[in-house]
Amino acid sequence: MPKMRRVSTLMCRPGMRLSKPVISDRGVTLLKHGVELNQLYIQKLFTMGIDYLFIDDPMTEDIIIEDPLREETRAFARIQLQQIFSAFSYGIDMGKADFYIGQCHKVSLMIIDDLDGCNNESLMLTNMNTKCNNIEQRFILNALNVCIYAAKMGLIESLPKKDIIALCMGALLHDLGIVWMPQHLFCKNEKLTTEELTEVQKHTEWGYQLLINIKSLPHNAAYCALQHHEKMDGSGYPLKLKDYQIHPFAKWVGLLDAYDAMTNSRPYRKALMPHEALDVLYASAGTLYEKSMVESFRNKVAVFPVGLNVKLNTGEIGIVSKVGPSFMHRPTIRILKTPSCEELLKPYEIDLSQHLNIMVREIV
Repeated sequence: MPKMRRVSTLMCRPGMRLSKPVISDRGVTLLKHGVELNQLYIQKLFTMGIDYLFIDDPMTEDIIIEDPLREETRAFARIQLQQIFSAFSYGIDMGKADFYIGQCHKVSLMIIDDLDGCNNESLMLTNMNTKCNNIEQRFILNALNVCIYAAKMGLIESLPKKDIIALCMGALLHDLGIVWMPQHLFCKNEKLTTEELTEVQKHTEWGYQLLINIKSLPHNAAYCALQHHEKMDGSGYPLKLKDYQIHPFAKWVGLLDAYDAMTNSRPYRKALMPHEALDVLYASAGTLYEKSMVESFRNKVAVFPVGLNVKLNTGEIGIVSKVGPSFMHRPTIRILKTPSCEELLKPYEIDLSQHLNIMVREIV
């Protein structure tokens, strides 16, 4: 595995060298492995929506960041999701729809195989606290993240492979209905009006209408589009279904979609910290979300993955260096900067499981 550090793009400095290639949402390689960054590259990547980079760093070269997916899988998935978004935005006949569903099936298989071959039993997802510039970017990022979560949970729950594939396809396509959503509602940086909220909520029915007649798509995947905003107590939409009336795959996708939405920013709000998002889910377990699913997810997701840059409540800045299986929400942090932002010549580590008064305050 390559030795590298995940750094927020705006915190990168000229002279840093890339440990991984930079690939766009469309699968295009923007910068190759080993390229030395300059200020022009840094600013350009940020304006293109690239929120973090993997760089060489002698202070953290022993910290191995295990991305759950191969770069080839990510690139292929991005390309297919972009093409699916474009194709369904402008209308599509059933013949072509079957082709795109076939590609969606292939993406699901690649993601499942990557995760199944990963040595780490927990799930560490590094695409958090990102900003999307348009509705297509958000669709791609959300679809990919929710699919990764769904595949991992399906493997953990030992579901039959055909069910994991159907769950993944439902995760990839659950928000397809937003292709018909007015762009200005996505960009609005204040609370939606009642009328606007009603319009946005129609995306569940739009997505179902787009998918249900495609013969090559499992019906339980289409139900994910229709039911992923339903809630256990009947307070969801569009049908106000309760508990057993909601398909189990839709329950999973709704839960994972909610977590992904909370941990990524929106025009009208900042992203929640991962542990804060888990607390919100746990507080709603049994009322909005299936309790057993929330507990299973909570026990397996590493809220602060190895390689993540964080700032502690002490003001110190560092990188997550270890995540123990017994204390997944209290990782070990390698401190790289003092509270006054001075770089340390000799970094030191703090095990948060042994220092309960110290906590992660923000992702940087």
